[in-house]
Parts: sequence; structure tokens; C-alpha cells
Amino acid sequence: MRLSQSTVWLFRFTFLLSVTAIIYLAFTPNANPVSGAFNDKVNHAIAFFTLMFLIDFSFPHFGIIWQKWFPIIFFAIGIEIVQSYFPYRQFSLYDIAADFIGMLIYILSLPLFKSLPLLKKRWIPSP
Repeated sequence: MRLSQSTVWLFRFTFLLSVTAIIYLAFTPNANPVSGAFNDKVNHAIAFFTLMFLIDFSFPHFGIIWQKWFPIIFFAIGIEIVQSYFPYRQFSLYDIAADFIGMLIYILSLPLFKSLPLLKKRWIPSP
């Protein structure tokens, strides 16, 4: 049994909510500065790991992960470019690297995810 259409739509909705939350956090002034650069990079990695998970499950018929990789990495670069225009934000290659690492961790986690009973329905081919 593959993912139901309602489950796919739930992942798509969650993906859009996550993108919206990331855009909000990326473009608003931060009243509480991050407690450290390391924590900020971990947050970036977690956010983009999550985006990769959500886009992968949102579009299971696109089997090739690279088709999903490019929009997410362009989103990461786009955020940094837009942030460079705000006086309270700055462009950071380290943020892009952290985003990329989160995406890479997702790809490296695929063999584990494919073996988990709760998640493996995503990789069952359509009839």
C-alpha cells in the first residue's frame, strides 16, 4: 500500500506551512538573538532536513531526489540574497552550507527511512 492521496496533501500542506515559517523567521528582526552561531547553524540544518523530508513525501511520484533538491537549495540561496538587503540581516555562506548539510543528512538517511515500517509506504510503487 502506497501513501494515500490525503496523506500526500497533508504533507504538501505541512511543507507550505514550513516554508512560510522559515520565510517569516528569515526576514523578520530577531528580538532574541540566537544564543550562538553553532546553534543557528544547527537550526538551519534541522530546518532544511525537514524541508527535504516534507518535499520528498509531498511529491512521492517524483522518485529522483535530485528533482526535489534543486528547488530547496535555490530557496536557501534566495533567502540569503534577500537577507542581504535588510539592515538587520546579512548574507551568509555558512548558513547556506548548514542548509546543504541538513539536506545531505536527509539523503544519507534514506536507507534508514526506507526500512522503517511507518515510512516505507512512501517508496511502494504505484500500481
